[in-house]
Amino acid sequence: FNHIQNLNDLFCTLKALENTITLFANSPNELHLRLRLNYKLLDLIQIMQTNAHGRIMLTTEIYLVLASVHKKFHEFNLAINMLRYTSTQLDTLNETFQVLGHKQNVNCLLASILVAKSEFDVTSDKNGQLKEGEILMRSVVQNNARLYSGAVTTKTLGDRAMLAQIITLQERFNDACDILDACIEDSVRQFGPEHQVTKRFMDLIEADKMKDNGERLHTNFTQIPPPSANN
Repeated sequence: FNHIQNLNDLFCTLKALENTITLFANSPNELHLRLRLNYKLLDLIQIMQTNAHGRIMLTTEIYLVLASVHKKFHEFNLAINMLRYTSTQLDTLNETFQVLGHKQNVNCLLASILVAKSEFDVTSDKNGQLKEGEILMRSVVQNNARLYSGAVTTKTLGDRAMLAQIITLQERFNDACDILDACIEDSVRQFGPEHQVTKRFMDLIEADKMKDNGERLHTNFTQIPPPSANN
């Protein structure tokens, strides 16, 4: 029992340290330290006496961190393989809201990495990666309706904006604009015309929406504010 408790204490200590570093992790050295800590956390999970469900949920959280850091170093293939592996692990579990939430996080991050790889890696299958990213984000948008009971939040709007970005990169501009127009309508209805999210969407659509002459979108969808505690 003491051995198990010591492992749990060590895991919590390392996790707390990793969380602290996350707040200030901007330099390559700090990012490399995050990688080392999270790989050590993975090792601990394998020897801790947790059931299969708990182990998969814990490792998913660690893989999300690792994939995010590897993305920063443009180590796209490593990050993609991690997320695909953890996605198959999650598929073995009964689908609770918690499991579905983890799947959503994995799919969102995987889609963003596929987009990044398509932009940075000139040797990659750009069309294939964007198509896979679109499929992932369509799944995320669809499942958001279940997770949020159809409610409009900054999170659900941000996911729809990311879907529009991926569609834009495939040069299907009318489809992307339709999604953005719907986002503005929902944001106005939910938050009002003066809310920062609504204004940001309206600024983006005014500046970047496809013109009648076929001018393409150049929207930076990362500007959508992150979800707040109340949304």
